Amino acid sequence: MTRLCQAAFGYLMTYDGARFQPVAHRGLPARFAGYLPELDQPGGTGAYARVKAGAALVHIVDLMEGEVYRTSPLRRALVDLGGARTGLVVALRKDETLLGVFTIHRQEVMRREAELRVTVDNMADGVVMFDGDMRLTAWNRNFQPILHLPDAFLAERPSCAECVRYLAERGEFGAVDARLNCAAWARMSAGNGRPSARGRMGGSSRSGTTRCRAAGSS
Repeated sequence: MTRLCQAAFGYLMTYDGARFQPVAHRGLPARFAGYLPELDQPGGTGAYARVKAGAALVHIVDLMEGEVYRTSPLRRALVDLGGARTGLVVALRKDETLLGVFTIHRQEVMRREAELRVTVDNMADGVVMFDGDMRLTAWNRNFQPILHLPDAFLAERPSCAECVRYLAERGEFGAVDARLNCAAWARMSAGNGRPSARGRMGGSSRSGTTRCRAAGSS
């Protein structure tokens, strides 16, 4: 998970019903290692207390911001000795029972746009966005190999209809009229702005799903 999220280090903790105890770690800075067993303090109000209260995950964008960094020696050790700047705590539960947490840290602050880019790029699906005129504006790294679209085609920033037409003419949708198929699909996408999913069609050796969203949709 540390590699997937491009984290500097991470650690796994089990929960005994009262406190979290570290059981494994990866890339842990030596100067911070001695503080790890003390991170979950009784009566604390930080990320681990929020997980005990039911949170599925806690994301701290900047560990140096807020009152905790100024008042907590453990938070200062995490930042000053461990070099951590961003934290993500993920709860591990089974049948609503809290079993532990997995925590990862980056050593640089990644704001919302950069965080989103990393998340989208690591999705197994292909994700693509069209602007208000339904022209291609952005896509993740899996979109192109899933659909086997050439670089020259994407460089032209084709419209949604042009993308569908290209795939239809290549036979991706079976024996259909490419012009009618792409026109209907484009009208549907432009009309509601909702994300749509396309699985690979029968007869293709490739696998995966592409998800399309028009800019401005929620």
